[in-house]
Amino acid sequence: MADNGNGTQPPVGDPQQLGIVEAVQGIRGQAGQASGNGGRVTGPPQSAGNVPQSGQGTQAEAGEASTLPPNPQGTQGLGQAGEGDGAANNSQAPDGQAGQQNAPAAAVNEMQTFTPEMMDLVAHLAEINGQDSYDSMAAALGRVNRNQYLVLPVGFVIRDIPPNMVGTPEAHAHLSQQDWLQIYALNKAAAPENADPVKFALLRLEAVKAGWLDSRNQSEITHAPRLTAGALHTAIDNDKVAIREHAENARQLAFLQPLIAEHVFRTMGHHYISSDAGTYTDRYKSTFKACLLPHLATYLPPAEQYHTALHWVGPGRSHRVLEAHKGTKRIPDAITIRATAPPAGTAIVTTTAAVINAMQGANLVTQFETYGGFNLDSIVKMAAIVKADQPKYHKAYFAYNVASATPEELAALEAVKVEASNFAPYAQAFIDTYLRRADLGKAKALAKHAEQNPLAKQKAVRLFQALGKQTPDDIESLFKMFAGKASRSALEEDD
Repeated sequence: MADNGNGTQPPVGDPQQLGIVEAVQGIRGQAGQASGNGGRVTGPPQSAGNVPQSGQGTQAEAGEASTLPPNPQGTQGLGQAGEGDGAANNSQAPDGQAGQQNAPAAAVNEMQTFTPEMMDLVAHLAEINGQDSYDSMAAALGRVNRNQYLVLPVGFVIRDIPPNMVGTPEAHAHLSQQDWLQIYALNKAAAPENADPVKFALLRLEAVKAGWLDSRNQSEITHAPRLTAGALHTAIDNDKVAIREHAENARQLAFLQPLIAEHVFRTMGHHYISSDAGTYTDRYKSTFKACLLPHLATYLPPAEQYHTALHWVGPGRSHRVLEAHKGTKRIPDAITIRATAPPAGTAIVTTTAAVINAMQGANLVTQFETYGGFNLDSIVKMAAIVKADQPKYHKAYFAYNVASATPEELAALEAVKVEASNFAPYAQAFIDTYLRRADLGKAKALAKHAEQNPLAKQKAVRLFQALGKQTPDDIESLFKMFAGKASRSALEEDD
């Protein structure tokens, strides 16, 4: 064991000598002892041993990835760093005494009077010190506090349920009733302050029963000691009325919430952002309404329901389950329809492709390609490619535990985006003229690109309006009336 530069060994529990995780757990253990735990899980007594570490494509705590050796020189290096900038450290000790000044033993003694809240702050800072300055996974998915991780009882073995079995009775056939009750009681303690702990714990219990656990790609899981028979009896007896009241809603929500959250993440780039809570809450509410289950959208406060409670599931697991159930009667039609929605950042391509398909009925596509020089077929083909592999083309592909598109594939996508952007004035004009009341009328992906060439858009609108006023004389003219009507002079862009 290395010494501290003063001939003494660091005390047991020194954060410099221990790994980040062990140090954090030790600090939180002190806080828990000081507070008597208060009936809450203040930190993971045992790390989930069957989850992958950071760098394996999961949102593992960065603090668990590695440990750093102690600095035998204490803070001496800091004094040296400041010597050349004209702001010398006048309190710097002579060489060889810096380590003694900052001996870990003194730091530990100085924290003996810290309250549990102060100790928890120290633990939080220790976790931050073990993380990268920028975490792309956290930027995409956000974080939850460690004491709000999903809590499983010690000894609980995660069994990976095939995606097509999630949400079926067979998914939880292996769980004992004792497991159910332990998971419920332990997760009450993990509930945020402004969430009903009974409803919060029920939602997590039902999510575990539904089969959402995935031992390979989930990291926000901790294990805690099982409650004694007496403590478990008290917990269930006190909550039995509330459990009966909320159990059915929790069961339905536990299956649907991860599917809807994946749709929001796929199309908006994030599953929930507190600074834009209104926009995200509206998206969730509209989707639950489309599923004919509007009451489920307000089961918990938005941040707790859409972020904290089931954050551990992850988009990757949710998308695989969605693909397995797509087109079946096991999920609402509204979710099946939304399963084809393109990933964030590609809407200009897929929306343009939808407009091109609508234009086919008006015999306009060939003329735009002939007179405008557009390669509209490339847009339609790229839209199909993106929709066929949504996770790969998502800007946060790593959240799905998949590899990114290759540089060549991304270059091809960018080239098609440019083509779609050039065609945007005409596509948006077609939407404004003919599709205002259709679903495409709500699309916003093309609007800003169309405004880059407002004159072309105005001319196209006038042309489409004129074509729409023509009356066919017979069935033949009904299908041919648009042929040859789109003149190049009406469509060309002004310089």
